[in-house]
Amino acid sequence: MESSNSKEIDIIIICALPLEAKAVEAIFDERYVVNKGVYIMGRIGSFKVVLALTQGMGKAQATKVATTLEIEFRGTKLVLLVGICGGIPFYDNNGIKQEIILGDIAISDQVVQYDFGRKYPDSFVRKDMSIRSNRDTVKLLGRVEKGLAQFSGNTFKTLKDIQRNLSERFRYPGTANDWLFESSYRHKHYFAVSCDACAKCKSEADRVCEESVGSSCQDLGCRDKLINRKRLETDQPLPTVHIGKIGSGDTVMKSAKDRDRTAEQENLIAFEMEGAGIWDTFRPECAFLVVKGVCDYADSHKNKIFQRYAAATAAACTKVLLEEWSRIRGPGLAASAKHQPHWMIPFKQNSKFVGRDSLLANLEGLLCERNGLESRVSIFGEAGVGKTHTAIELSYRLKNRFPHSSIFWVSASNAGAFKEAYRAIGYSLSLNGIQNEKGDVRLLVKTHLNRTLSGEWLMIVDDANDQHIWDSLLEFIPEKKGSVLLVTCSEEIAQSFASKNTIMVCEVDSGDAQQILGKLLTRKDIPNEVISQTSKNSLSNPLAVAQIAGYFNENFRAEVSQYLSELRHVKHEAVQVEKRGEFSRNRPEQQSGASPTFGSTASGTETSVNPAILTCLVSFRYFKNQQGFDEKFQKRNRLAADYLSFMSCLSPNNIPRSILPAATSNEQENAIALLVRLSFIRVRNNSNIDIHLSVHSVIRRKLSDEGRFDEWVRKVVERLDQVLNTSKENKVTWRIYTPHLEYVFGHSRGFQAANRNLLSRYGCYLLQDRNYKMAVEPLKLALEMERLAFGRNHLNTLCRMGNLALAYVGQENWQEAKNLFVEVTKKSEMIWGKEHAVTIKSMEDLLTIYTNRNEWDQAEHLLLEIIELKKRNLTAKELRALENIAHDKINILDYLAAPISKSSNNVSRDTLTTMDRLASVYGKLGKWKEATGLLQEIVKGRFLDQGPNHTNTLNSVKNLAISKRKIGEIEEAIRLLEAYVQGLKGTCGSRDPCTKNADSVLNGWKRELWQPSEFHA
Repeated sequence: MESSNSKEIDIIIICALPLEAKAVEAIFDERYVVNKGVYIMGRIGSFKVVLALTQGMGKAQATKVATTLEIEFRGTKLVLLVGICGGIPFYDNNGIKQEIILGDIAISDQVVQYDFGRKYPDSFVRKDMSIRSNRDTVKLLGRVEKGLAQFSGNTFKTLKDIQRNLSERFRYPGTANDWLFESSYRHKHYFAVSCDACAKCKSEADRVCEESVGSSCQDLGCRDKLINRKRLETDQPLPTVHIGKIGSGDTVMKSAKDRDRTAEQENLIAFEMEGAGIWDTFRPECAFLVVKGVCDYADSHKNKIFQRYAAATAAACTKVLLEEWSRIRGPGLAASAKHQPHWMIPFKQNSKFVGRDSLLANLEGLLCERNGLESRVSIFGEAGVGKTHTAIELSYRLKNRFPHSSIFWVSASNAGAFKEAYRAIGYSLSLNGIQNEKGDVRLLVKTHLNRTLSGEWLMIVDDANDQHIWDSLLEFIPEKKGSVLLVTCSEEIAQSFASKNTIMVCEVDSGDAQQILGKLLTRKDIPNEVISQTSKNSLSNPLAVAQIAGYFNENFRAEVSQYLSELRHVKHEAVQVEKRGEFSRNRPEQQSGASPTFGSTASGTETSVNPAILTCLVSFRYFKNQQGFDEKFQKRNRLAADYLSFMSCLSPNNIPRSILPAATSNEQENAIALLVRLSFIRVRNNSNIDIHLSVHSVIRRKLSDEGRFDEWVRKVVERLDQVLNTSKENKVTWRIYTPHLEYVFGHSRGFQAANRNLLSRYGCYLLQDRNYKMAVEPLKLALEMERLAFGRNHLNTLCRMGNLALAYVGQENWQEAKNLFVEVTKKSEMIWGKEHAVTIKSMEDLLTIYTNRNEWDQAEHLLLEIIELKKRNLTAKELRALENIAHDKINILDYLAAPISKSSNNVSRDTLTTMDRLASVYGKLGKWKEATGLLQEIVKGRFLDQGPNHTNTLNSVKNLAISKRKIGEIEEAIRLLEAYVQGLKGTCGSRDPCTKNADSVLNGWKRELWQPSEFHA
């Protein structure tokens, strides 16, 4: 992350309006400093960028901000003025007529201060204050213009990306709102005959009334002399980039005649108000461009409908433009800053690491084959052969070789551990959105690492031993720009991930085994030949060798002959563990030439056993069953044995010390130190614990044989419940323990041992984390327990049913969800009545199901019932919540903006709009009788509110006519349609297309030949 006081900046972006700055902020890849109301400093691509907001529109405000920025950031190479502008609908480009529509982008190759000059009695003479491009911008615009079609396409793609981070108001408003009138067509009242000023307005010199200036075209009735445009024939035309002269002045251009006159004189493509105040503030060598989205046509009909969309298109164009700028000027200051390495290896380097030189050299060659880190490699081998230790050693060697590269460590033992490792990476990289609980951190990290600017990196994915788990995680592994080393016990997983770069990790040779044992042993009374004999019988498995050393270091009275006898004694038990071990199915076949596994003959007729299981059993028997030792040591050993038993029921990786059984700090530390010396566990840099996979499996097996496994599972569940019960709302705590909850409930009989509250809390956490598939099982069991404890009609039971239904909704298992919500609704109504909050909430949940299953009749009936129950005390908050129940699924839900009241004589305009839209939904559902009743009230209300000739009133009359015809009242329908046609003639004229269309339909009705689809008013 950058220093907050850094003044080295590549690019300055200036905006005049908050909505412009909001759109530009969405293209930032990182934000370093946010100085509210002044500027934002961050990164876009490889550039360090400052985004500044002026205190208002116009040249003076822009100059003030630009002066401050020039003083504070002197190394700037490019200044961009980004925002919205008024476009010239048609302009000449070297003899070719070009068309601009709303949402297009104008880029300046020259800025013209068109209102600066001298006013003479008979004319105005503009002083030449044009701002021309420097050498860099000429080169940049040349590249853009050469590939303009592709540049516009890239802008549209970027627009779609940034719109995901912006509100719905930045979406395309639709072609129906893109109106261009002839230049002579004034913005004034066309409906209200009582407006004398507008009635007298016949020419450009005549004034219009004050009210019309601030009114919309819809309210005034501006609908004549519209100009048809080819580009608006599609539903959402792609924004096009235009390069040319942009006019800059202090006056808002709202005259189509003046617009056309000035544009023709100066050959302009757009108008804006800040560029002239910025261009000469910065040094001549600093490039300057205006990039603005067209939000209106600089005429009297201009409005704010397209402002946010135009700001978004300008921001998207800016991001693409900076990519082109990097090709001309090279990467910016943020490139080197972004490549600062991130070191995330959870283990210290093993100072006693021995051997594996050829393996390490091979791995370095595969991972760095392109003089950088960009490859996929996998290593596999049985538990204890040193795969993880080799990966740790490799990471430190690569750190020294590539000091500017990042190295990340990810555990794939289960989905929870994987996600938490990715979350840690995201926080380390300070990724935007990492704290957004609605985002998937795995996709966020993957997307970032796949980008060029993420720098070189290596990701080590350890413990990918379960095929089912790995299949669910593989999609989140980055595919490019870096290297991935997969560490697994499974040859199948290794081959499927990197078939050409798969290496089997075998046991070390006898020489390395002796060297390892010699380094680890602290006892000096053991002769070298004994070391040789012991290491030979330990089958050269590095973990087994380390455990042998630990055994002799802890037991000063132990003899080698005694130890070898112990190995033979536990052989049968080790065979059983091997057969039932969690890693045995992934164990690779032993390569020819390797030393035979302990317990096998040279011919291989006896059972093969992982030697780490043998040595683990011997060491466990020793320190657990010690007799005659000091009470202090026996207490330490018992606590260490308890810790092993406890940890064997958890996920083997990243176990927090806080979850272990209670003990004093010194007692815990001594017990953990003993387990480390015996090579049963290893401690991470953050003090969390990993238990070796073979040890994990051995202890689980022994507990099962002794009939104590269920007892320890219950202890673990009780401890998890205790820890998480005190941290109900602490998501950080839940994230730490979730991988272990997942393991307990997925690998043992933890479900049966858990209480209903823990199961429910766990399921609800998974729901919040959008892990719907995993949430189902704990929520199911919690529901069963609740039913047994309280019965089927208790509030707790109904809440559990609702939670389970939501898990099914997340999986889009609509039938199961429907069954549950129907039951909850019925029982809630039976217990508390229809008007109770629980009942209404369950009805709303059920409505979600109906809409997703397209069961419109049930949805419509249920929705109206909910409205009837809620409208007596309906608040705006409740209405918004109701709208969100099934957004975009059933149109009726979009229309609940206000309470529906048909009895009041003083109905608000918003309520009339709501009623009108609800009537439309009734029509779509074929409920024409209900639609007719509503429309009659709407027509009365419109008549009183806006008069008989207003567009809204006439449209309501038309809709009532259609509805009347649908229920068979044809004569009344014809009478209403006649009134509609007469109204159009009085407001729009007889030649208006709408009038002609309506008149044609009326004639058809009279001939009994009309069909609804023919009407297009």
